[in-house]
Amino acid sequence: MVGAVIYLAWLVAVAVALVWLGHPWWGVASLALLPVLTSTGRGSDIMVPMAIPSFGGMTLEIMTMFVVPVLYCWGEELRAARIEAVGVCLLWSPVNPAHELRLGELIEEHLPGVSVTLSHRLNPT
Repeated sequence: MVGAVIYLAWLVAVAVALVWLGHPWWGVASLALLPVLTSTGRGSDIMVPMAIPSFGGMTLEIMTMFVVPVLYCWGEELRAARIEAVGVCLLWSPVNPAHELRLGELIEEHLPGVSVTLSHRLNPT
């Protein structure tokens, strides 16, 4: 329960930040679903499961607004720095290297000629 409260507090903070940044429709829409998500009265057994996908989609959109520009700027900084090699090490990649392989492909695509080392290839066990 404490984790859910912390998560909801984080989402409220992000929604308030978006309103402050000039994107009121996402912030207000996220905040508008909080009473539905936290309700316990009549009909909540139907409304909460219906509201979760909408709230999750808005949260994903909010996170995408922050993550994609950061990754793009990171790639441009790497390109400008003329780096020679990149090492990629993701958690649990020896068990399932799919994300690490995809990240390696993206690096090779956007930074041609740069040597890419993937951790699951160094330690396959």
